[in-house]
Parts: sequence; structure tokens; C-alpha cells
Amino acid sequence: MIYSTGVNSVYIAAPSSPYQALGVTGNCRLKGLFVVPKGAAATTAFYSSAIALHDSTTSDSGALKLTLGYGPQEGAYSDVFKWVPIPGNGILFDNGIWVDFGVPSADAASEGVQLVYQQ
Repeated sequence: MIYSTGVNSVYIAAPSSPYQALGVTGNCRLKGLFVVPKGAAATTAFYSSAIALHDSTTSDSGALKLTLGYGPQEGAYSDVFKWVPIPGNGILFDNGIWVDFGVPSADAASEGVQLVYQQ
């Protein structure tokens, strides 16, 4: 088993507008992320969505480093967190991580995302 030091995490709630938020400032390596679903109790028909991660601390104008598509979940597994590990050394973000949820929080299939990173 490999143990890493300096591993941090931060939770980014899906904002209602403009659907984007600052995730991490400064140089870092993304090691993985949890997608936090809305769950079965919600009654809204959610859009299939994508979380886009950009190399920036101010907007989605930075280089696109990762896009993760996901759709609404139904049934027994609708409220299960989705863990997405990033293999190897992770994904390098030189400037920071800017998170773009793509749609308003009321319409997104996700409540937010937990970023696991190393600085």
C-alpha cells in the first residue's frame, strides 16, 4: 500500500449561479474526487450533468484538465457517493482548480464535489 503525505480535501457545493466555484488555490495534484449525489428523495427531474475542472483560480478560461459526466441516479444506489480515483501522480493543476458544474444547482444531479488533492 502506498501512503501519501500532504493530502487534503475540500468540499465544493454546487452553486445556484453562475454554476462555478473556486476549488483549490495554488499548484496541486488532483488525486481523486467524490461526486455527492442528490439522492432518491428529490422530486426534480435532474439533467445529466458534467463537472469540468479547469487550471485556474478565477474562471473557466483556464485549461480544461478533466470533465466528468454523470447522470441522475435512481433506485437503491441513488444516494451513494461516487468515488473517482486518479491513478499515478494525479492530475497537475499549476494555478489551482476551478470547478464548473455546468447547470444550476437546482437542476444538477449532484449536490457538490469533494476534491482530494496534494500540494
